[in-house]
Amino acid sequence: MFADVQLPFWFVFWFPLSNGVLASVVAFATIYFAAAQNRSNEAQLRTALFGRRIAVYDAMRRFIADIMISGTTERELLIKMLRETKHAKFLFKPRDDISGFINHFYNQGVELQHVQKMHIAIRSQQQEPERLRLIQREHDLLVWFKDQDTAIDDKFGPYLQLW
Repeated sequence: MFADVQLPFWFVFWFPLSNGVLASVVAFATIYFAAAQNRSNEAQLRTALFGRRIAVYDAMRRFIADIMISGTTERELLIKMLRETKHAKFLFKPRDDISGFINHFYNQGVELQHVQKMHIAIRSQQQEPERLRLIQREHDLLVWFKDQDTAIDDKFGPYLQLW
C-alpha cells in the first residue's frame, strides 16, 4: 500500500540532512552543558577544599606565633599543631610535600624544646662552653621560626587561591 507512494525530492534530501544537523546541535549542547557542570563541580570542590586547607595554614601560623610569643615550645603546643594538621597529606598534592614541611616544623620545635631544657640543666662551670653552644642553637632555632612566615606563605599560597 505505501510502496506506491513517491516522496518529493526536497523531503528525501532535506529530512535526513536536517536530522543530522539537529543531532549535531543536540550533541554540542550536551557537551557544552557537561563542561559547564564540570567547571561548576571543580569550583565547588575548590571552595570545599579551601576551608580545610586554610585551617592547616592557620594552624601553622598559630604555631609560629605561639613560639614567638613564649620564646619556647611546649609538648602540648607541638601536639596541638600535629592534631590540627593531621589531614594535610590528603588535602595537598604529594609533589609539594606539605606533610614533610609540617614534620620539619615539628622536629624543629622538638629540638628547640630539648635544647632549652638541656642548657637550663647545665649548672657546672666545666660545662659552660656546652651551655653557650646550646643557647646559641636555641637562638638560631628561634630566628629560624621567625623567618618562616614567608616560607609558609610560599608553600600554602598556591592552594589558598579560589580562582
